[in-house]
Amino acid sequence: MSPLGSPLLFFKVREFIAHETRLLQEGRFEEWLELFSSGVRYWMPITSVSDTRAGSESATGALALYDDTFATLKLRIERLRSRHAWTEIPPSRVRYFIEPYSIEQAGSELKVASNVMVRQCRLQKEDHLFTGYREDVLVEGPTGYTISERRIVMDEVVIQAKNLTVFF
Repeated sequence: MSPLGSPLLFFKVREFIAHETRLLQEGRFEEWLELFSSGVRYWMPITSVSDTRAGSESATGALALYDDTFATLKLRIERLRSRHAWTEIPPSRVRYFIEPYSIEQAGSELKVASNVMVRQCRLQKEDHLFTGYREDVLVEGPTGYTISERRIVMDEVVIQAKNLTVFF
């Protein structure tokens, strides 16, 4: 069996990711948030230098760049829509490249690992490239998939951007 599952499963997951990507690129964050379950954990642990190829992420409950719930994701979106998010006035131009490389099915849950590359351009001279991978737990329901957990691991040990305002 392929690490991506059956062709039909891969197509369904790829279609879901394409829909999510479109919502993010178009700044439709409220619709994007609807893709998450109310009990979601959206987590980006801090990575550190390690003598292994994989690197080292902080343990659950340790320091993280993001450790959001549904409620805190909603607050971040509300802040982006306000005039208080001065680093997003005018809004950044953001391009997403997300490609799944592993899909494991366990009952109604899917564990999807994807490579992620996000390019953020701000004003005339700020240009940031974020690379890494993310691990999602998708739950299939009557209306499609919802994301019940997302862990994002950046390749960069030190994020060079002045502000981390993009969603992954």
